[in-house]
Amino acid sequence: EEDWAKDPILIAAGSVEIFDIAVNKEHSLLYFAAADSIYKLSSFSSKKVVNITANNTPSSATFTSASRIYLKTSVENPDYLYAMVINSSGAFGGLYLTTNQSEWKNITTATVLPFNYNKGTTCGAICVDENYAGSVYIGGSSIYKGVKYDGFQWTKSSLNEHELGATNYMGNVYCSSSFIHSGVNDIVQTKATDEDGNVSDVFYVATNGGVYMTDDGFATIQNINRGLN
Repeated sequence: EEDWAKDPILIAAGSVEIFDIAVNKEHSLLYFAAADSIYKLSSFSSKKVVNITANNTPSSATFTSASRIYLKTSVENPDYLYAMVINSSGAFGGLYLTTNQSEWKNITTATVLPFNYNKGTTCGAICVDENYAGSVYIGGSSIYKGVKYDGFQWTKSSLNEHELGATNYMGNVYCSSSFIHSGVNDIVQTKATDEDGNVSDVFYVATNGGVYMTDDGFATIQNINRGLN
């Protein structure tokens, strides 16, 4: 069995800027987004690195002109790889999906605006549902959820302080069960078991304004910042 941790290898050298890394431990896959393309390291023994955005659909210019790229692969289906592109001005450039590592498709619509207050160069996150590779969350100023049916259907999962009315935090912001602070930096999914043995999915969100938690699929969101300084 390959053990990358015990025998690290150099996969990029020189002045290469690496934006993000996505690892699928179950299938020994590693992807990384650099300043020009997205690459795949699929063989530890051969140390083979493949550019999976060169000669792709759409044009590789989608990725070479990006100022940042966020990556996430799926635990449930290793064929799914998501790339959130931030364009040269720091604005949201779309969430792209490949299932064959050659053809990429922008799966977002014009109504998906996760960076309406923050630039994507300062924050951003992707979380792929562990139960279904076609369910994905993206975050920036707020969080959106996309689910693959016949195409991807998108809903907004949180509201930030600007959308709720930042001039009245106590009355409009903190009391809202939809509130997550802007500047989403990570979204993590885990499992929780109650006293009766029932297992549920729990999501934690790390932001510029603390940590938030939901155990009902973002229907209600809890602020768990008490005690944090």
